[in-house]
Amino acid sequence: MNPYDEIGIRLPAGYEKYDTLKVKCPFCADERKKKNDRSMSVWPQEGTYNCHHCGVKGKVSSMKNYNKPTLNANRPDSKVVQWFESSRGISKEALTYYGVTESMEYMPQESKEMKVINFNYFDIDGQPVNIKYRSASKSFKMFSGGKPILYGLNRTKDIKTIIITEGEMDCLAIYTAGLMGAVSVPNGANKGSNNLQYIDLCWEHIKNKKIVLALDNDEPGMSLRQELVRRFTSNPNVFIAEWPEDCKDANDVLLKHGGETLSKIIKEAKQIPAEGIVSINDVMKELIQLKKGGIPRGDLLGYRKFDEIFSWKKDEMTIITGAPNGGKSAWLDQCMVILAQQGWKFGIISMEKPNVELHVAELIQRTIHKNFWDEITEEEIYAYRDFFHEHFKFLEVDKNELSVDHLIKKAEEMVGRYGIDCFVVDNWSFVELKMPKYGDSRTNHIGDSLTKFKIFKEKFKCAVMIVAHTRKLSKDSQGNLEVAGMYDIAESAHFANKADNILIVHRNFQTGLVDIYTKRVRWIYTGKQGVAHFHYEIPTGTYVEAQDEVSRQAMEAVSSKPQFRNYYETERD
Repeated sequence: MNPYDEIGIRLPAGYEKYDTLKVKCPFCADERKKKNDRSMSVWPQEGTYNCHHCGVKGKVSSMKNYNKPTLNANRPDSKVVQWFESSRGISKEALTYYGVTESMEYMPQESKEMKVINFNYFDIDGQPVNIKYRSASKSFKMFSGGKPILYGLNRTKDIKTIIITEGEMDCLAIYTAGLMGAVSVPNGANKGSNNLQYIDLCWEHIKNKKIVLALDNDEPGMSLRQELVRRFTSNPNVFIAEWPEDCKDANDVLLKHGGETLSKIIKEAKQIPAEGIVSINDVMKELIQLKKGGIPRGDLLGYRKFDEIFSWKKDEMTIITGAPNGGKSAWLDQCMVILAQQGWKFGIISMEKPNVELHVAELIQRTIHKNFWDEITEEEIYAYRDFFHEHFKFLEVDKNELSVDHLIKKAEEMVGRYGIDCFVVDNWSFVELKMPKYGDSRTNHIGDSLTKFKIFKEKFKCAVMIVAHTRKLSKDSQGNLEVAGMYDIAESAHFANKADNILIVHRNFQTGLVDIYTKRVRWIYTGKQGVAHFHYEIPTGTYVEAQDEVSRQAMEAVSSKPQFRNYYETERD
């Protein structure tokens, strides 16, 4: 697979020999009248591209460089083939079809070199990109630095249906049962969050195919199934294969019930219920799991007091508000970098911080608590490059419509392509509200727009965070701004009515602290109403929770600290 394929740019075979090529732009062609216009220039020698219509440009060479393995051509010997047939029910033809080989390899679990099976991973063009090694004693290791893609991807090029399994053995079993198109995730499944980078790297080749999820019948398999269903929400052709109660996976079914039964189960896989219509039968497993395990709290930031009153869940809409220049965007950035370290992935449209490199600079300094310009080294920036590439995607403000419908469309695309867990809009005042022709109030249209975001977050199980300004707040007798309330958000009461959570960021000039109020928390398992107090550290733009004694003393007397202002951030917020 060439690196341009990963972002949807289609180049002819032998493209490397050309200095310049003109191709269709994958980012704007579908939305244009001239869909076949070759508006994009590509310079293969430099690894760069530029669309002369929509302005998208970039350099594919900035993508991660993976190590390429050298395949061992030794086919499995007769003893290995016999073991596959007798112990796993897998045919010799299946081993040949998927290119299984064997070699001598050092296995760290065994502390010695030994003969191992090679499950060879090929990209869509049939080029080797990774290898999983398996010993007779079930020790495993992956080729160092290989590209994480779906096992068997090369066998899906001209196939309309792919069957996603949890292991290479399951792929071989399904082929033995007479079905083609089986692929396997490279790293199994986990009970918690699953790293689905292989979906990101294979997305262009699988997004429009019929998907059959044939995963293991255990808790990690259910967790992986749930995340894959979320990633494929935009695909109406997703089906679930259910194994018999005495079977854990496809290979189990082959051994215990035979190839005919395995083939029948996959062919009769049930389609995910029609959107918006479910019954108790559709949620029975989740209902029993709820009974056994209860409703867990969301993810925590590691601040003792704040964590008592709030947690972050991936299916809720949170509004962050407060007076202008109160630190809303800075607080949101701090929350994002902490959640990203717990696995969250963010899609961001920030009209407050449209310069992406400056925004990333602020995120980096909040991550490692050093000043970006004076303390952080270039080596540290490169060290965090992969982390930020994986966890943060940005919509360029000047290349995207700021209408609600367009933003939601891009958010849906980012869920599928990158697996984002949260879509961030900063700031709502920049969002374009297209009023209906018959006329309506702006406040009602805001309500309709928030409803669209609520439908999106429920459908895709993707949190939404929106930064919104307040109306002009009144001041007390000493000239200090009052703490904003839920219904002080500018333009519409619908923010208060439709949000799951509302956080107020309040700069307290009497105490010198930043007070974070949880004014609305819809669900008791998410948190409760309350307030936590923070110091704002100007050099790094980070928040540090004030200790109880410090908070008490600060609240008793007016602090003499100067007005806080981050000179790396303008007074915009």
